[in-house]
Amino acid sequence: MMVINKRTLQKIVVVSLLLLLLTGMLPAERSEADPSLVTHPSIVVEGKMHYIAIEGGCWVLETSFGKKYQLHGAQVKQLHVPDLKVMVRIIPTPDRYTACQMGESAQLVQILRMTKM
Repeated sequence: MMVINKRTLQKIVVVSLLLLLLTGMLPAERSEADPSLVTHPSIVVEGKMHYIAIEGGCWVLETSFGKKYQLHGAQVKQLHVPDLKVMVRIIPTPDRYTACQMGESAQLVQILRMTKM
């Protein structure tokens, strides 16, 4: 009969958990991100924020090419300034609908730059 001391047992448990973690059988972290974001890559866009007074008010990011995005996410309220020029990283979420329907829906991932005009 083999006797395993406490220290050896701890090493076995740690190595086993690391192997499970590396093989993907144990989640490394819990993500709160929208599952649809996994299929859409992030992009960087520049444009101006505009307030549109319909459906109780909507904020839209309009690029210099005329493309419009309705942003959602934890940081989006920081962008609610009329004519604020921004550079942001977003993930388009075309399967998500908004009340205003004033552009493509997109998850705000990161604010890269904000400049008040």
